[in-house]
Amino acid sequence: MAANTPTPPPPAPAPQRPTGAPRWLLPAAIGAVAGLLIGFTAGWFGFRAYLTASMNAAAEEIEAGLPDEMPLEEAEPVEEEEEGPVGPPAADSPDDGLFEYTATGMERKTSYNDSDCGQTHRAEGEFVVIGLNAENVGSVPGMPAVSMGEVTAYDAAGAAYSTFDDICSFTEEVNPGGSTDYEVVIEAPEGTEFAVLELAGYEAPDVAMIEVKE
Repeated sequence: MAANTPTPPPPAPAPQRPTGAPRWLLPAAIGAVAGLLIGFTAGWFGFRAYLTASMNAAAEEIEAGLPDEMPLEEAEPVEEEEEGPVGPPAADSPDDGLFEYTATGMERKTSYNDSDCGQTHRAEGEFVVIGLNAENVGSVPGMPAVSMGEVTAYDAAGAAYSTFDDICSFTEEVNPGGSTDYEVVIEAPEGTEFAVLELAGYEAPDVAMIEVKE
């Protein structure tokens, strides 16, 4: 071959096939999804409209079957319990565990001579003087109930009265088996009727409830 012969050009590369999804596939997919959404939305709203119409029709049928006026139920009258008289506590225990008490009398006075303290007291209403006998039924020496806080009188309605505090109220100490007589003084409105006396000495383990009468 001659030295000046030209070199032929290299052959052109073979054409390459395009890769990836076809260009028409993406618009088609978007259209399909949009169609599904539109169909679902239309179906949901249609179902809601059907459900609402069915419920309204059922309510109208129920309302049509009801009477124009419903009868009112009459409330049953409530029976009021009659309150009986309260009254005093029961006189059911003559001793307080240390002394056994017995009422020996009752007297009404407008004034009271406290000989132990040398004073005379005048009542705003009246003094009710109750005589008592107390027998020691315990096993140790003791003093019966006599002071305020140890003696309470109840009238026929159950109202409670304490002893008159300005009087020197005291008794002697009594040995087991022995007894003593004394009196307690209660200030009350005129005409107060006492029915029960409650007695409990400070050393006593229980409470005595005895009946009192004029």
